[in-house]
Amino acid sequence: MRPELIDRQVSLALATGDLASADARLRESGVAADDPVTHHTDPIPLAWLRLLLARGDARAAGLAQRIIGSAEAGGRHGTLLQALILAVRRHADEPGAAAYLERALALAEPEGALRVFLDEGEPMRLQIANCRVQIDRTPRLKTFAVKLLAAFGEPAAALAPRPPIPQPSALIEPLSERELEVLRLLAEGLKYAEIADRLVVSLNTVRFHVKEIYGKLGVNRQAQAVARAQELALL
Repeated sequence: MRPELIDRQVSLALATGDLASADARLRESGVAADDPVTHHTDPIPLAWLRLLLARGDARAAGLAQRIIGSAEAGGRHGTLLQALILAVRRHADEPGAAAYLERALALAEPEGALRVFLDEGEPMRLQIANCRVQIDRTPRLKTFAVKLLAAFGEPAAALAPRPPIPQPSALIEPLSERELEVLRLLAEGLKYAEIADRLVVSLNTVRFHVKEIYGKLGVNRQAQAVARAQELALL
């Protein structure tokens, strides 16, 4: 029970804003933030991740990925779900947050796991509401998200479909939501591998989206795609 006890103690310290006590308790555990993630100590890396997030420490992103990778490889769904939700927090203001949230909802929905989302409070409620376009694509996730928002005290109408993003008539076929996300990241100068990490997808998936974007915009290079998108007011 020791790792679980430490996790609860750290959570209590963080809830009261006592980051120093949280740090001290984790150091006493003998498991460092950079240590390998194993099933024996899962609660400790998760507690470290919460502390790094509270501090705004840049190492949080890497730790979240290591926990997710270890949990996926070991089939540890409880740990994976918590890590995905914390990754949503880490990337809250970035496009990649939606992908983490979708994965978390898909993992939690069969078990009806609500509490792990509710514990994150208002930021998680806002994240779910703000990602409703992506969630709408999968009916069972939308239904689960409605339950979550209701548990947060928000009416189901919060997930009412948004109107489609207007796109210029010059495009024979409009860009999808995900293609627009990829296009915005291309405009930021990100490489394909960086886009894959941000959106939590494979490199081949990014290449596929880029190919679709080029075809719809009638271009064959990244700079041309960005320039064309700016002309069409897509960026």
